[in-house]
Amino acid sequence: MNNIDKNEDFWFYLEPYVYINVIDNQGLIYNTLDSKTIIVNNPIILNLITSLFLKENCGVIKISSADIKNIDIYNFIVEIRKNFMGDIIKINDIDAKPIQIVPLLNLQRDIKRMQKEFGMDYKASDISYINSISVFLDYDLNKSHQFIKYFTKHNMHAKDLGNNIILLDTLWKFLYPLSAYGLNNLEIIICNHSLYTKPNELKDSVLKLAVNSYILLSYNNLSEINADIFKIENLNFKILIDFPVIQKSLKNFIQCLNSENIKRVEFVFQITSKYDYYLSNKIIKENAIKNYIYQPIYTGGNIGFFENYIFLSEKDIVSTPISRREIFMRQVINSFDFGRLIILANGDIYSNLLGQKLGNIISNTVFEVIHKELTLGTNWLNCRSSKPCNKCIYQYLCPSPSNYESVIDRSNLCHVKFEV
Repeated sequence: MNNIDKNEDFWFYLEPYVYINVIDNQGLIYNTLDSKTIIVNNPIILNLITSLFLKENCGVIKISSADIKNIDIYNFIVEIRKNFMGDIIKINDIDAKPIQIVPLLNLQRDIKRMQKEFGMDYKASDISYINSISVFLDYDLNKSHQFIKYFTKHNMHAKDLGNNIILLDTLWKFLYPLSAYGLNNLEIIICNHSLYTKPNELKDSVLKLAVNSYILLSYNNLSEINADIFKIENLNFKILIDFPVIQKSLKNFIQCLNSENIKRVEFVFQITSKYDYYLSNKIIKENAIKNYIYQPIYTGGNIGFFENYIFLSEKDIVSTPISRREIFMRQVINSFDFGRLIILANGDIYSNLLGQKLGNIISNTVFEVIHKELTLGTNWLNCRSSKPCNKCIYQYLCPSPSNYESVIDRSNLCHVKFEV
């Protein structure tokens, strides 16, 4: 592989699964198949890889015998071939210059593109964008705190919206247009089970919309839960557990799940410290819990926990292969929020509870809400386009911005060091 004839001229190309990002005087070459990376700081090599993307070069450039004799270029080509990121072809071995199809981002239904083509009156209301909806069937200030934490990732105080119960007929009317497309995920939140007492009503309405339907429950309100909710077929449950844990309540809840033979359960451990993580593992082992996730919660006073265990290092960022599709997606949409709506019990609609209200199910249609979020909203299209991320070569290898960035008030939750 390393036997390169320095007296020959070559065509040089990179494989289509290789992602390139050049920012200022530094470049990243990333193999999306195995996450191997090459960091480029040499101006000669930076010029070489950027020239691949010039329209007239069609993804292939000439490397002359004089170029090959340059030790930096020679070593770079050797490394590229070693990592299966690209190759060279002797010019004398083929009749014409080859062409490499360079993957380019092309969002077919980009709102700016559509408005340019059809005019500013174009309504971005493609309902197929919606893939996840979360609905608060009721709202009780005293019992909503744990559920608000689930959505905001922050130990913040819940807003006083009054004790409300959503009108299922109104909700169904708002969501009905989705019935033609189907919905991937539907989350149902019941804060106070003494307020919402008829879970069976869900079977013949909103639950019919979704492929996967979930009920969010808190482990410490078992005494209030209507047992009929466990008998609804094909319904999944997410059980929120925060700390400190009331051991008797948790034990009773798990016994109830076992007695009802409820298997479609995922436990969500809302942790704020390393000690919470330790206690979570203890609970998992003692109760033979199989399906669970950890949800770190920011309190305002546990930044050290996040810096030590949540923030990403350069090694973390490139530890797992990321597809070109995923990288392209992160350039234009937020993978956490895009396609998601949250509906409170008073009918108010959000794409993120930390953001602005988009409307209300009584006075707005789902089409109006989609259009507003795509044109005026700040969540669905929130990408890593601000400082310091826009000056980092790992910009789109990192996950999309989440609520953690918002509540911590820091746009880069990482340990990457570079000049801004």
